[in-house]
Amino acid sequence: MGPRSGNGARPPGGPLPVMRRLHDTVAVCALLCVLATAPAAFGAPASPAAATVPPAEAPQKAPPAPGTPLEAAAPQAPVSIPVPQIVAKAEEVTKLLRELDALAAPVPAIVAIQTRLPDVSTKLGPEFKSTIDVLEQGPPIGIQERLTQSWQASSSELAGWLEIITKRATQLERELDRLVGLRATWAQTRTDAQASRAPTPVLQNVETVLADIDAARLQLQGQRTATLVLQDQVAEQAKRCQHALAEITRLKLELRAWTDRFDRWLTIKSDLNVAVYAALQDAGMEIPVPQREVRLRPA
Repeated sequence: MGPRSGNGARPPGGPLPVMRRLHDTVAVCALLCVLATAPAAFGAPASPAAATVPPAEAPQKAPPAPGTPLEAAAPQAPVSIPVPQIVAKAEEVTKLLRELDALAAPVPAIVAIQTRLPDVSTKLGPEFKSTIDVLEQGPPIGIQERLTQSWQASSSELAGWLEIITKRATQLERELDRLVGLRATWAQTRTDAQASRAPTPVLQNVETVLADIDAARLQLQGQRTATLVLQDQVAEQAKRCQHALAEITRLKLELRAWTDRFDRWLTIKSDLNVAVYAALQDAGMEIPVPQREVRLRPA
């Protein structure tokens, strides 16, 4: 303890002033620390070195506008067959072409259609004209039903023929496309083999394969042409059947009556309409009438 004065008070230079000076020093240091960190605390711009720059993103391609046609993929160049594999690949092509020979052979179902079609065409022509003549005379319901059944049978048979022919044409088209790609491969093989100075027997093997492919294509193209012509002929007869059925469907019936009671013709007409309607109801028949559906939406 320091010395005290006579009245018991601490002298001016005692510990209390020292503590006050120490307190003031700490306060000043704290203020300086606050001022040093003030730019970051109060939103001041940071130094460029401390700033984080986001990585640049690759520009995204804008989607195509609606209705814009998509670009077709570029056709791939044919891949050449390596020279050491030409012999093995040639044997595979020979086997494939042998299978295509069987495909190019006449199909019994197609031959049957080709045989029957002339008779069907000859029959449907006059039959269509006869049907139109009968319909113009307003035939009874029974005759209309028989006409409908006859034309529906012909239409069903022709539809079955079209299904067979379409399947055959699709198969031929697929194999022709296959041969086109195969020929492109062997044509590129010939070019590369010549450039590499392959032996003459190898080049002759390639030429033989190309000649065989061309012969197979020619044969399939002939079958394809005949099949498409047959398809068109059958479709023409199928249209005739549909035309006849449409004419039968839209047939209009008209009832005419004679009377000498001219003063009651309105009553007689009404009685006839009621009687016809009742007869149709008893037979389970309905009269189609134009209908319109109107829907109101709240504003």
